[in-house]
Amino acid sequence: STSDHTFDGIRSWPYFLYNILNKKVTIFNGGIVGYNSSQELLKLCRDISTIHPDMVISYSGINDCYRGTMDFDHPYTSPFYRMTIERMFKKENNIQSPFTANCVLNYGLDNKMPPCQTWIENERKMYGICNSIGVKFLGIFQISLFSTGYLIQDEEIKYLYCRHSKRAIDEYFSNVQYIEQYINHCTEKYLYSFHHIIQNCNSLFYDHCHGGEELN
Repeated sequence: STSDHTFDGIRSWPYFLYNILNKKVTIFNGGIVGYNSSQELLKLCRDISTIHPDMVISYSGINDCYRGTMDFDHPYTSPFYRMTIERMFKKENNIQSPFTANCVLNYGLDNKMPPCQTWIENERKMYGICNSIGVKFLGIFQISLFSTGYLIQDEEIKYLYCRHSKRAIDEYFSNVQYIEQYINHCTEKYLYSFHHIIQNCNSLFYDHCHGGEELN
């Protein structure tokens, strides 16, 4: 959603990037509200050969950091897919489709990686896919209220505890910190964290990860 140009009526960072580059490039904005990096990876597999861009920029991560926004056990199964498949298996008026009557619903092997590691692995896979066909790749971890160095305000803390449980907030902070530290010490030159741009800043976000156009 932080890349989706249709979200909340706010011009997203791809719009400003396009103008910074003097409109001399073509930008395909693939941002979709609520996506995590696992869905992003699948979309890249689907579209990259058709578009074949010079560069892919992945700006994501915050939706990978909390269990409430993704299925950690089956990260490559989208909520829409699950809803559609489970509706097919659901009995309506005690009548089940003969196509599903003898089937067992299975989403594959459980994912054993913690969410922070899942994001890192997904970025690595996207880099590998891009690199294999000569496309440059940048993986950028999203800035948020949980970013190191951001001066979170009392109002923002109150907002977090109104919207999320303490467990969820701790989960966010823990995963964000792990990814930031990994990027700071990793040898992969395609991974970046932009948390330094909001060091000692405050009052930039209106929820846990979305800000106004001045942030973009």
